[in-house]
Amino acid sequence: MKRKTMKLFLCIVIALLFCGQNNAFAQMYRCQENGRTFYTDRPCDGSASPTTNTEPRQDRIQKLKEHLSAQQDEQKAKEDKYNATKLEIKYLDLIDQQNALEKQLTKERNLLQKELDALRHKKEYANNNLAGAVWENSISKEMEAVTAQHTEKIEYTKEKLEKTKAERAATKEELQKYKEVYY
Repeated sequence: MKRKTMKLFLCIVIALLFCGQNNAFAQMYRCQENGRTFYTDRPCDGSASPTTNTEPRQDRIQKLKEHLSAQQDEQKAKEDKYNATKLEIKYLDLIDQQNALEKQLTKERNLLQKELDALRHKKEYANNNLAGAVWENSISKEMEAVTAQHTEKIEYTKEKLEKTKAERAATKEELQKYKEVYY
């Protein structure tokens, strides 16, 4: 039962397709009115001659190609503006990162100075005897360890800061190229 229905449906579809093709092969007439050329399926004033379907089709193809080219140009412009916006966001993020790293660097340096000042102050209380000398020596070693610890953090932060500055400069340069074109 289903096969018969399917065959009938297929026959109807094919018949409709063939019926619809008659219009595609209809004659077209090229007419001129007020210096303007246009095409129609009926003679305009009796003097029009039938023409082939190729000229209007070629005109249509050319118009479609031009339209497609314009759409591609528009799409490229939109993509470029989108990329420029992404770059600007990245640039602003890099500014924030750079500011945060500079604050972190200042904080780390201040913390180092504060701890060293506290240890120097502690060192002042060492007596001029053997016990005082041993204590002073241990404070000196503690100062060296604190300095090494903070110096490592400071150097790491400086390195990150330099990379961020370099990336920011490159992003700014790339963003400038977009701005010259689109803004």
